[in-house]
Amino acid sequence: MVLALALLVVGAIALFGAMTSKPDAPGTTVSGTPGGPTRSPQSAAVTQGPSATQHALVIKATGPVDVYVATPGNTKTLLNGTLNAGDIRTYDDRELVVTVDPAQNVQVLINGKVVSKGQSGKQIYQVGT
Repeated sequence: MVLALALLVVGAIALFGAMTSKPDAPGTTVSGTPGGPTRSPQSAAVTQGPSATQHALVIKATGPVDVYVATPGNTKTLLNGTLNAGDIRTYDDRELVVTVDPAQNVQVLINGKVVSKGQSGKQIYQVGT
C-alpha cells in the first residue's frame, strides 16, 4: 500500500514537472546522462540548411503565366500549365529547370532568393544545376 502511494506521488510530481517546464529553444540538443538531461546549443554547422519554410523553388503568380517545371533533361515533368494571380507552387527537388512566360507575371524564388525581379518575357531558371 505504501509502495503504491509512493509511486502515485512520484508520478504526479513528474507529470507536474513535465507540464510546467519550458520547451527547449530551437537549435538545442538534449542528451541523457546519469545525472539527468543536459541541454546544449547545437553548432552552426549542424543547423545550417534551408529552414522548414524555405523550399528549393517557389513560384508565385501575380497574373496569368505559363509555367513549365521539370527535372534536368526533361526526365520528369512536374508542372506544365497556366497559373493565375495568387497561385503558388513549391518544389523541393535538388535540380529543376523552370520556364515562365511572361516573367513579369510571376515571382520566382530559388533557395529563398528572388531571381525573377525585373525580368520580362520568357525566362528560364535552373535550380541546383
